[in-house]
Amino acid sequence: MGKLILDQIKQRFSGVYDLCPNMSDEVYALAHYFAAVSNDSMAPEGVMTVLLCMQDDLRKKRRGFGNKVEFPAYLAQHSELALAQLPYLLQVLDAVAEQADRAEFAEETRRLCYQLFGWNVPKRVVLTSERHCHPSIKAAADWWVEAIQHPKMDNGTSEMSMFVAMLGGITGRQFTVDELNTFRDTLIDGITYQMTHGNTPSRVVLCVDYSPEGVLWDAAAAIGASRFSFPCKTCMVVTDKEVQVAAGCGAPYETIWRAEPSA
Repeated sequence: MGKLILDQIKQRFSGVYDLCPNMSDEVYALAHYFAAVSNDSMAPEGVMTVLLCMQDDLRKKRRGFGNKVEFPAYLAQHSELALAQLPYLLQVLDAVAEQADRAEFAEETRRLCYQLFGWNVPKRVVLTSERHCHPSIKAAADWWVEAIQHPKMDNGTSEMSMFVAMLGGITGRQFTVDELNTFRDTLIDGITYQMTHGNTPSRVVLCVDYSPEGVLWDAAAAIGASRFSFPCKTCMVVTDKEVQVAAGCGAPYETIWRAEPSA
């Protein structure tokens, strides 16, 4: 086998939001920092070197790649969570390598990461089949399909958040396409029912404290997903006009979908 190389790294990582939607802000910040400090062409061994240096930077909250690269203020402010989310950078690397027709590059990097860090991050699964439902319900279900594949654990206590998140990064479950389809369909059915039969028609609240609740619990049970697959301290509000999510302890609500204004 010839030497595995991934080139045009800076350009390829610029499209991370489209390649890997609905990941945490920490993962996106890590991906941009990785691209900034990496050479534009790298072997898997080079990736390992960069990841080791990034770990050191996160622990010390300062740059270690020379004066030309500033350590991002966001990563300094959220260093514990970012350190815990670092294993999920492999999912970004998977997508980038696959787009570049270098899947074997990602596989070798994963092998090395398992040997050095013990990371066993599940591969991200992208569902291609469609399910007819209201656009707001589709947006909500799609968000949770992504969330259980790379859950963000932020309970407001750095040590516990970091421990639980790192546990997911090391022992995260690999979901199959069929399992994620079942999860999505069960969730869509549950939200649809609540929108018409719930105590507050046309408004559904989906919450995770340390375990999923309500229709999220039903969807989790349908595929045997554990509570560690869900981002803790997360709440979503679904209406036919918009979908908002507060991901993490004390996090503000962000709109992930909004209906187009009527003409």
